[in-house]
Amino acid sequence: MNALTDYATTEPKTFRKGDTVIWQRTDIDSDYDTSTHSVVFSARLQSNGSTTFNATASESGNNYIFTLDNSNTANYTTGIYTWAIRVTRTADSETITIDEGTIEVKDNLFASTGDTRTHAKKMLDKIESVLENRADADVMSYSIAGRSLAKMSPQELVEWRDYYRREYNKEIKLERIRNGEGSGNLIKARFGQTDPHKDYFDRF
Repeated sequence: MNALTDYATTEPKTFRKGDTVIWQRTDIDSDYDTSTHSVVFSARLQSNGSTTFNATASESGNNYIFTLDNSNTANYTTGIYTWAIRVTRTADSETITIDEGTIEVKDNLFASTGDTRTHAKKMLDKIESVLENRADADVMSYSIAGRSLAKMSPQELVEWRDYYRREYNKEIKLERIRNGEGSGNLIKARFGQTDPHKDYFDRF
């Protein structure tokens, strides 16, 4: 599928800075006609609410098409955003939010020379370096929920490590699914006898 001409019909889960991102919504017009309404997509960075980006939908027949131009996405801040779609009725400017979700902006691999790890992977690596006594001063000064890693007890560090390990594993599973590789979860199946007490009760 050519993503620049064959538009996806849902919001992207993730994209990279510097990419052109286009998608359409074919399900809005049935309730909010393109001739009498306008639609805006807005995303706000979860870690800093003042960081946002927006896309005003254009109308194409009965569809609303959203475009994030590459010249704009190149300047976006990486991270996870909460997005929402708001409809405005042209006649009286009444508005309503009709959908929302999350989207991740990743670094541009063709331009960035910085750290391309996700937040979860960065935190996992930092905490493991502390537990293994190989952390530098920069890592030791890092804070989670207002507490520096240097002041956390071993038990707290283990709990946070396990939390970020789970988050990182989720990211790996999602990436595998996006690549058509499956989640990587092992599903075990038992064949034959499933009730360990069956033979005993069958005697009576």
